[in-house]
Amino acid sequence: MRIFITLALLICGTSLNRSYAQSTSLAPPPNTASTVLALPGENLVPAALGVRTDRKGHSWNVERDGTLGRVGSTMVNSGLVLSVNQQKFETFQPRMTKDGKEFVIHGRPMAGLAGIEVMRRIKFLEESGSLRFLEMFFNSSANPVTLSIEVATSFSGNYKTSVTDRANIDPVMLSEGETGLLVTPGSSQSNRAFLFILCGPDAPEKPTISTQSRYGLKFQYQLTLAPGETKGLAHVVAQTIVPSQFDRKTLSRLFASYSLEEVMDSIPETFQDVIENRSVQQSRGGLLLSGDSVEALGVERSDVDILAMGDQSRLFGTATLSPLVVDTGLGKVTIPVESISALAGKNRGLHDSARVFLKDGQIISGEIPTGEVSFAMKGGGQMKLSMDKLDRLVMANHEKVPLKPGEAMVQTWAGDQLKLKSDNDLLFFGLTPWGDLSFKLGDLSWLIPAPDDFPGYQVRLKNGTECLVYLSGRDLILNSGFKGEMTLNINLVRAILPATMGRGMKRGTRLRLTADQWVQGDLKEKEIAINSNSQNILLKADEIRKLTSLSFQSKDTVNHPFLVEMWDGSRIEGMLRADRLNLDVQGQDWTVPLTDIVEIETAGPLLDRENRKKVTDLIVKLGDDNWTTREKATRDLEQFGYLSIPMLKREQNQNPDPEVRRRIDRVLSAFKQN
Repeated sequence: MRIFITLALLICGTSLNRSYAQSTSLAPPPNTASTVLALPGENLVPAALGVRTDRKGHSWNVERDGTLGRVGSTMVNSGLVLSVNQQKFETFQPRMTKDGKEFVIHGRPMAGLAGIEVMRRIKFLEESGSLRFLEMFFNSSANPVTLSIEVATSFSGNYKTSVTDRANIDPVMLSEGETGLLVTPGSSQSNRAFLFILCGPDAPEKPTISTQSRYGLKFQYQLTLAPGETKGLAHVVAQTIVPSQFDRKTLSRLFASYSLEEVMDSIPETFQDVIENRSVQQSRGGLLLSGDSVEALGVERSDVDILAMGDQSRLFGTATLSPLVVDTGLGKVTIPVESISALAGKNRGLHDSARVFLKDGQIISGEIPTGEVSFAMKGGGQMKLSMDKLDRLVMANHEKVPLKPGEAMVQTWAGDQLKLKSDNDLLFFGLTPWGDLSFKLGDLSWLIPAPDDFPGYQVRLKNGTECLVYLSGRDLILNSGFKGEMTLNINLVRAILPATMGRGMKRGTRLRLTADQWVQGDLKEKEIAINSNSQNILLKADEIRKLTSLSFQSKDTVNHPFLVEMWDGSRIEGMLRADRLNLDVQGQDWTVPLTDIVEIETAGPLLDRENRKKVTDLIVKLGDDNWTTREKATRDLEQFGYLSIPMLKREQNQNPDPEVRRRIDRVLSAFKQN
């Protein structure tokens, strides 16, 4: 009936009254994809909410804001309610991936948090019977912002107890090595417990935990975002049968099945490096050498010292040793006992050298000719071991000493891990097939060995550049804290891991090259010529939005066709009239053959004041009482092309008028179809 009346009004030429349009339910809810947190090319559809059952028989009810609703007799009444600075997370319209396995929920703007964009991604992990949550935060303002983030769960009755993977009951904070909580049901609840994975074992950001008379739990994190910075939090919730035992071994095995490390592949790669509550080693993409952490020694730290011998033997007690003098490849170093976190000896000749693990993350290897360990066991008895005979000694629990901003850790090919003297202006020189790449320590996210098929290193810079380089430069100055400054030849470096590995994007051209390399720079060509259907067309470089090589799709190794997309929405397919492009990368001249280019995205030209006013006026007209005026404004906005997208998406997120949001969604959809 409603469709018939609408058609009749149009045929008669009568303008459709604004109030009628608003009263109908025909207008689809807006697609509120954020300009930063949305994944390029991700095709989302409206979310199909409701109860779902995983392959282990657990039922889940994800509601429109990402909260878990109660299902049957499960103990959770309202789970994982997100608040930011005491404001509840709310959304316009939840979306989901086409396969229905992941919800993507963009938040409404929050009062008092101008410029903060929030998104939740919730994925069903059917095989493990769990849900993975990802909360992303972007600061588009010009000032740093500190966010207090709370994830709260209320239960249908008193839960029985909460216990960590290290068997600590009802904690208020997670200690080193702990990753979450197992919450067991009370007598009136179901027989299934809820397991919450809240962080990695050595994550720099761990939550505080508060309880409300065993009716609820709150997990609280704190994040500080610089202008233009993105950070995220990941966590997992699972339903599980209450274990018969609550010892460390049983709990550790249970928690490990749902750890962040296990689910990291389910998180889009774009976001993995900015997750603040994952393990330090994990967040560096497994960059540390095998064995380059105390955890890799295979001994679970306790509140007393542990002497390990072989796979099974563990002695608990107190170790006594004198300051160690280690003869390293860089000279002799004296290490105070209070700085030691663990020791790995030669184990009767099984290892070539001893290794000393320090509380600040440094690892020093070499000969310890005079070192000796005295060990007094808790139950009585003593023993003494030289470093030649010692297997492993792990000292009692202690606070880790994190790297300070500006500091970095250097790994050597010999297996040492040493602090680099803090100097953000320290300059490195790299050579690529396309040109030189010089960068400062302050620009560096990380530097690691290149994959097996390539010599040299893989480097990632904070501006988004990630490529393979040959490294050169002067010797590095180390500052271990025990011997003053030491020098390290650049050829002995295996990896460099700064304290902060943030990654941002700057305006400019972004190239995707072969071997999954990315380069941020500026295109030096002012014009680009392309031959399409035997016609030569000269394009202004600053009017080009994107160039995509079609030869990688067609496997054409002789010709190199490209698809060119313009900022006004035009598309041209043809052959570029050049065999290479020139760029400015980090102040260096690069020449890149077309055969190495997979894709180029350019920074969009900014709308001038006059055109910004035109777009603003047209957006206002989208809400006009007259249907003809609204329709003309919609068509006119489509003519602005991609340049108007940032303004349109901002209005789409903030404009209270559903008719305006619906028409903006129509304009954005037209851009996608074209």
